[in-house]
Amino acid sequence: MIKNICNEYIPEDVLCVTPVPTGNINETYLIDTSVGRYVLQHIQKNMDLAKLRFNYKLYSEACETGKILFPKWMNLKTGDYFFIDSENQRWRMYKYLEGDIYSSHLSEDKCYPCGFGIGILHGILKKLPLKPEAVYPHLHDLRYYYEQYLRLLESSDLCEENRDASIEKVITESIPKIMSYKTKYEAVIHGDLKLSNILFRNGSVAGFIDWDTIMTGSIAEEVADCIRSGCMSENGLDKAAAHALINGYRDSSGIGEEILNEIPASFEKICFELALRYYTDAISKNTYFKEKYPGYRKKRATELLNNSVFP
Repeated sequence: MIKNICNEYIPEDVLCVTPVPTGNINETYLIDTSVGRYVLQHIQKNMDLAKLRFNYKLYSEACETGKILFPKWMNLKTGDYFFIDSENQRWRMYKYLEGDIYSSHLSEDKCYPCGFGIGILHGILKKLPLKPEAVYPHLHDLRYYYEQYLRLLESSDLCEENRDASIEKVITESIPKIMSYKTKYEAVIHGDLKLSNILFRNGSVAGFIDWDTIMTGSIAEEVADCIRSGCMSENGLDKAAAHALINGYRDSSGIGEEILNEIPASFEKICFELALRYYTDAISKNTYFKEKYPGYRKKRATELLNNSVFP
């Protein structure tokens, strides 16, 4: 089936199809042909294709102007970007972007250019002529996630056997403080700047992938989310690496200290928010994140809660 979908976009024969395991949500495949490599991605049914098209036009033009690499969607013979198969599943395809993508803790020397690249990206996004449409309207909305969690505890979708009293105790005790954190500085952001969405070339950030989350949101939370993804290991947060990333961001963005001062609270909030989402998913019959191995989602929730204090 995958090869047949590819043939709707490209004339050449598909030589190899390799699942890409790094995504937590969408199914993604690396496609090798005799003339090049491509990426084929399954799109969730709840994603609004009109909003995806609108946002793509905005950020693709801005990235072209700013010389930032991004996935350039390919057209079908009909001219549209999205292929809908016989099971009403939606797909898109783009040329593979050559470069380095890291999936684990960055060394300190890579963190400065990482932050520098994010600052350049935010500068480019400031120039968008219109605001993006939220494809995920509740992304980074902690109150919404907490209300989902409370509703689940009282619903028939709850997997009682998966519950963990120690995790729920931390959630209950922490939620008043985390909910009290407010950001003063919002702008257009990528929305999901985890490490695996950042493309490096020759030691510098060359581009960004997975733009479906583009939104208006907290600048500090965006930077904090990258720190969570790129500067944290099993031993906790690497303080030197985190501050190197912040320094790189400061030097390229020109952002004042008043915004950077929001990062410690934003880091705690972003870790708690993601932990809550993972745990809610782990105790629900209706899952969202991939369970990479038995107990993965609860393990991720515990790790995030235990390492949420910014040094």
